[in-house]
Amino acid sequence: MLKKDRSLPEILNAEECRRLFRVSSRLRDRVILSLMYSAGLRNCKLPALRVKDIDSGRMLIHIRRSKNRKDRCVPLSRLILQGLRKYYRQERPQDFLFPGEREGSPLSSGTLSQILRRAVSRSGIRRKITLHTLRHTYAIHLPEMGVDILRVKELLGHADIRTTMLYLQVMNLSAKKAFSPFDRLCRK
Repeated sequence: MLKKDRSLPEILNAEECRRLFRVSSRLRDRVILSLMYSAGLRNCKLPALRVKDIDSGRMLIHIRRSKNRKDRCVPLSRLILQGLRKYYRQERPQDFLFPGEREGSPLSSGTLSQILRRAVSRSGIRRKITLHTLRHTYAIHLPEMGVDILRVKELLGHADIRTTMLYLQVMNLSAKKAFSPFDRLCRK
């Protein structure tokens, strides 16, 4: 059996993320893109979020029935919570955190894609960026910032560590973090 070709995922750097999250004129769109990255959400999970899934008391986001049909919680950023509160006061969503055009329906995946396309265009990023790029970027930025790969696996909801380990191929371990163990071993 032939192995399936796997290309490395496209990853945004910190400055590209900042630009992407700031360019939208609509608060809802800024909150959506920031939330997708900050929680490492799959694009199918963001529309499914309900107001009750945001636990500001415990600073958690409840992800229901993820890809492996398991519920999980991911940390809620304090900055994202501020944006969510401002968005909530402005829009007053009742059930779905980001309601769609029709009453009682969530935001569509097409609308999510449009939000991203507009933001990418305005940000000046010239690479092909998808909604899943935000999840990939989250998965790379965490270990680059020192989060253990096993914790990243849990946050992403991966069933198998090998899936998470694929991200190690594109991590940027700066020269500041990289070292030869010999230097530390023989230090006096």
